[in-house]
Amino acid sequence: MLCAVRHQRVFFPAAFFAHWWIFDDRGLGIPTDFVNVWSAGRLVLDGHAAQAYDWNIQKQIQVAVLGQSYEGNFAWHYPQPFLFAASLLAHFPYAVAFIGWAATSLVPYLAVMRATVGPPFGWLLAAAFPAVLTNTLVGQNGFLTASLIGGALYLMPMRPVLSGICLGLLSYKPRYGLLFPLVLIAASQWTVFATAAFVAVALAALSWLAFGTESWQAFLHWMLTVRPGARCKAYSRWCGISAAPSRSRGCFNGS
Repeated sequence: MLCAVRHQRVFFPAAFFAHWWIFDDRGLGIPTDFVNVWSAGRLVLDGHAAQAYDWNIQKQIQVAVLGQSYEGNFAWHYPQPFLFAASLLAHFPYAVAFIGWAATSLVPYLAVMRATVGPPFGWLLAAAFPAVLTNTLVGQNGFLTASLIGGALYLMPMRPVLSGICLGLLSYKPRYGLLFPLVLIAASQWTVFATAAFVAVALAALSWLAFGTESWQAFLHWMLTVRPGARCKAYSRWCGISAAPSRSRGCFNGS
């Protein structure tokens, strides 16, 4: 495990300079999940938050920042509160934002794992977990999600308010919106439940004030019209695997 940690410390700089990560050998951006975060944030900074849910416009921004097109579409599908993070990242150049997002979201993940498992093994277990590699390569939000879930569970017995704050922040992942409330009610964790509900509602209200009614309308339209699970993956050059044509052809038409 210690060997795996050491390898990961040198892998990402090597991958970057070998053109396996973020940019290819032509200097063009490699299409990964993070491009939808940065492009959504760019639309927010340009005053067009609602257009983040328009697949055609999103794709245009992504192609512009990457310098190349790709098959399929990395569509933006998060509710408005996550636009705060996206717009913050879009203040920076794409590569800086990509690396910064991976690095900063890793910190709470490591902290939660250390608290849960205990030092020093917690650090080693967290850093050596295979998903760390893939999550960093594509710029996903798995570190943030894991830290919020882990933090909520770890803090629940002794710090129910902080636990509720973690769950409230997790509202950027609506798929957890039914699972956790049912568990909290069954366990009579009313403080956690009330705090999480307050934080989620407050975030929704702040995002409405910040991004306007049109962005919420666009999000609800997206939720009501998109077939569940219909999210295409683009060609991933770093591992040499392309999305099957049957999955990606015509999957996102825009509307």
